[in-house]
Formats: sequence, C-alpha cells, structure tokens
Amino acid sequence: MISPYGANGGIALVKNNVYRVRLDIAGVPAIAQAATPLWDFVFENIDNNGTTTDQQKYATDLIVWDTFGGASGAGPALGDHIYDVWWAPLPVQATDWNDPTTGEFATANDAFNDVRFEFRLLDVSTTIDGQNDSGTLCLRTTQIDRIDIADLEFGATVYDNQTLTASNSTVSNLFGIGAGANQTTVAYASGDVTITPTTPGVGSTPPNPPTVAGSWNVEIVTLDPGNTVITPASEITDNWPIPWVTDQLLMTTAGIEAANATGQTNPPDAIRLLMDTPTSELGIDSMVVASVNTLGLPKTAAPTTYTLFFHANTMTLSGTVEHRGLRPRVSLLCVPGVLSGGLNVNNGGVKINFMRTQVVDISGL
Repeated sequence: MISPYGANGGIALVKNNVYRVRLDIAGVPAIAQAATPLWDFVFENIDNNGTTTDQQKYATDLIVWDTFGGASGAGPALGDHIYDVWWAPLPVQATDWNDPTTGEFATANDAFNDVRFEFRLLDVSTTIDGQNDSGTLCLRTTQIDRIDIADLEFGATVYDNQTLTASNSTVSNLFGIGAGANQTTVAYASGDVTITPTTPGVGSTPPNPPTVAGSWNVEIVTLDPGNTVITPASEITDNWPIPWVTDQLLMTTAGIEAANATGQTNPPDAIRLLMDTPTSELGIDSMVVASVNTLGLPKTAAPTTYTLFFHANTMTLSGTVEHRGLRPRVSLLCVPGVLSGGLNVNNGGVKINFMRTQVVDISGL
C-alpha cells in the first residue's frame, strides 16, 4: 500500500515537528505465532509512480520481524497489534534545513514539502529465517498525529557518548579498514572519530567519472557502541547498551560535521541513524541523501544535529536477558546510481562528535 504524494495529497511537513503514525495490524486469517510475514513501513519524499517527481532527499524504514517468540508479530496470541511509528526527517533540527529562505522548505528545494508512506510485506524463505511465514496481514486503520519537538518532555538519558574512543565504540565497513581499494581510514582524536575514504574509487554507473584520489565507490561504514563482540551472551550488553522497555519512545541525536571542505561538497551518498535489537525483531533506518543539494548534510563550520525517533513497541519474549537491549548506530552509505540523485564521487569524509539517546515522555500523548 502506498499513500498519495505531492499534488495528489501527501502528508504535509512542518518545521521542527515529529509525526506519530499509529497502525492497527491483524493477521487475517489467524496466523500462527512466529509465522507472521516480515513487514516494513517506509517514509519517503519521492513519487516514482506519479507524473510529478521530486529527487529523494530523505527516507526512513521501520522493519518488524516476529522472531524469538513473536512479541512484535500480529498473530493470534496478541490479536490486533497496535504499532506506533514516530518519524521526522533526519535533519529535522539542522540549522540549514530550517533556514526560512534557503532551507528544505523553500519551494525551489522541495516543490511539495511532504512525504508519502508505504506498508509492505517482505516475506522471507525458511532458508534465511527458519520460518514458514503464511497468511495475510491487514492494516485496519492508520492515524497520523503531529507534535512540535519543542513541546516534547524528556526523561532519562539512557545513552550518552560525548567522548568517542576506540575502547567505547567500533567503526566497521564493508571492505575493511586500512589501505586498499575502496577502503576506509578511521582516526579517533579529542573525543571525535573522523572517517574518510582511503584510496581511489571509480563511479560504477554513468557518467562513470574518472578515478578520484580518496573516493569511495560502493561502501557502508558504521559506528556502533561497544566492541561488536556478541558471543558469549554476556558480550552483547555493551553493543546494545539501552534497556528495551515496552511502549517507550526514544530520541537519538548525533553530531556530525564534514571532516574538511571536500566533505562538505562531496559527502557520502547518505548519512544514516539506526536503532535495532539483538533479536532483529525491530529495526529503524533513517537517512538524508546527497541529492539535488547538500541541505541537511554535514558542514565544516559546526556539527549538524541528526535526530532519530524510535518507539520500542513490545519488548522481546526471548529468555536471554541480554537480548533486551537496543543499539543506536551511525552509518555512511555510498551506492552510486542506486540512491536517487546520489553523487558519483564521494571523496569527502565526516567527523562524528557525539551520540545521545533520551527517553521521551509520551504519557500525555
């Protein structure tokens, strides 16, 4: 299911606001627990099915998988399942994003200033998840509420890394750290971590630019809490350091700046914040894309603040205590020709200053 967009009536965006989408989903007919099809809910500001299109500037994807007992499934043990999805564009609090003259809400930068959503079933074969998913999911109702971020009340800070070091965080990537084609250089200093491409890369799609010194081609680089060692189970906690609490709303912010002038003009194709669980039952991925402009992308003058909202819905039924955690992540993505408007030369790096997660009080909402 895809909602309207643009001239057809998308969800209008308002500066510094977050949106709560409440979904009522049920299995029809009744689906055995732990056999609910994998599904996701996507926000995007692109209309590739209509007659009028915008370059994709941001997108968010919530994935729900009923593994480890199916606490997040919409099966018979739970009946109708209410899911809350909280969403805002990743740079919702960024200064340049909200500039009244040159920001994202200027007509020249986004003709519609709205977003569409998609509800999708993504069934997975038994060879991948060990399940024989069956039945149909019914999205019964959808309710959308808008709240000004300035009106939110915050509780405890459950994760706060203001001094990033190699002992409390880990940078990993697709092709390895160090020398070699399409690899990455990582430097921790003064509480920040700077991530830059190491060696030349060549664009893989037209116009196929020539080799550019220090350019990523296809790459995913991720900053995680802890050491990424997950066995035995006692090793999990430092990697998923936030307690997973049912029906709790969390707001994660990260400060990211361009490592140099090139990082401002030729950043990675996408800056991403993510939150996930050790059991893969819930995960959210929010990104801002280097498409038609660099609005919301890292700058050299000061760090850009990126914001991710995540509603924990129902805590896992797994009997392993260490599975009851959540992990905030920062990720850089370079995929020429796949991201709408993505750059073909990504030879600028980023400097990550901090990552913080706070509880949001939703008792009155």
